[in-house]
Amino acid sequence: MPHALRVTARKKLRDFSVDVDLHIDRNITVMLGPSGHGKTTVLNMIAGIARPDSGAISIGDARLYDSRHGINVEMEKRSIGYVFQ
Repeated sequence: MPHALRVTARKKLRDFSVDVDLHIDRNITVMLGPSGHGKTTVLNMIAGIARPDSGAISIGDARLYDSRHGINVEMEKRSIGYVFQ
């Protein structure tokens, strides 16, 4: 079984903020929603393409981002990828 993904993060964009609090412990997950509501921003934060303004992102025991502890694992070292539509 894969490690659980935990994301509690905030990212301020031009016109709004993306606030996410999710816990995923399954192999396949689908993110659905209207255009412009932050889906890509969430995926970019998980992958390390975009840096959250605050919060934490972890997979299992591995902390990928933590604003309180100054942790931000580089995108290339996260072993995460996703397919754009």
